[in-house]
Amino acid sequence: MSAAHTSHTKILPLEGLRGVMAWWVVLGHLSLAMGWNLPVIDRNGLAVDVFIVLSGFVIAGLIDRRSEPFAPYITRRVFRLAPLYLVVLLISAALLPVQQFAWETLPDTARNAGRIELVRLALDNLPAHLAVHLPLAQGIVPNRVLPQAAFTILGQAWSISLEMQFYLIAPLAMWALRRWDRLALLLTICVLLLALGPQFGSAFIGNKLFLFAVGIFAAKATGQGGSLRWLAAATLAAGCAVWQGGVWIILPLAMIAIVLIAALSDRGPLRLLAQLLGSRALVHQGEISYSTYLIHMIPLYVTAAACAALGIDGWGKAMAITLATVGGTYLIALATYRWIEHPARDWGTVLARRMQTRPSTSA
Repeated sequence: MSAAHTSHTKILPLEGLRGVMAWWVVLGHLSLAMGWNLPVIDRNGLAVDVFIVLSGFVIAGLIDRRSEPFAPYITRRVFRLAPLYLVVLLISAALLPVQQFAWETLPDTARNAGRIELVRLALDNLPAHLAVHLPLAQGIVPNRVLPQAAFTILGQAWSISLEMQFYLIAPLAMWALRRWDRLALLLTICVLLLALGPQFGSAFIGNKLFLFAVGIFAAKATGQGGSLRWLAAATLAAGCAVWQGGVWIILPLAMIAIVLIAALSDRGPLRLLAQLLGSRALVHQGEISYSTYLIHMIPLYVTAAACAALGIDGWGKAMAITLATVGGTYLIALATYRWIEHPARDWGTVLARRMQTRPSTSA
């Protein structure tokens, strides 16, 4: 068994998988915008499901590995997500008229019509939508209160709100899993979240609860002191995730399982897969995957709007949008990772360490 079995600090094939999934999201949105109807690729929400399981896996391992109070823990998490998110959110809000123009010039598909409606909803009540987006609370706003709030302004950020919800409750879940007498509390909370799910969209944690659970139990099964009971729990959670999300959920679950087995193998054919996903090129894509995921729609719709304004149509328009989306996303992601995402993560680490080392004062 490889060293990855005893440490979740960084399993390189999972980093590479993260990069591949980010580009699946990009290509799926490109295909949907252009009306290409590419099989499987168009189902890029499945790539987000992979991210969700990976998040459960990584955060569970982090909490088990570190013994830190909630304040430094959540400080790290907030600085991991919020700085880049806020920059992209405000740019996207400023570009809402460009978004509307772009979607109106792209093929008349149900998905593009839906995006036009999302822009209209945002423009009609922009202060309210910004108010829930700024604190990453769009996923916990019922549709009857603010319709489609999770998907307006910066549509792909629905999963970032979901991620923040998970960050907030993950320490409680891990605390409860350490002792049998705490499980009743955890189960009660889970049942409540599941019951509330129909009032919200896919950005509410109750509607993705089992995917996070798969990641958590997989981390427990492969970490130090792992046992078959955690593997059984992960398998049960996977079955519940399929029941909750449909048969297509089998695909992201299978991908995670295969890559994790490959990462933990010392030999055999799956080792080649681990080496490929752990290559420098794909690990690099994994490092910038958050930036890639957040910013990729901007070059897509800005280029679509520019083509319409310049009278470029047909294959020329398709080629321009494709090249700008792929190339522009990569270049912008490199810049935002270097100048925003990575420094912000470092600042969060410094602040978290200061919180832990700050001397206590007595009255």
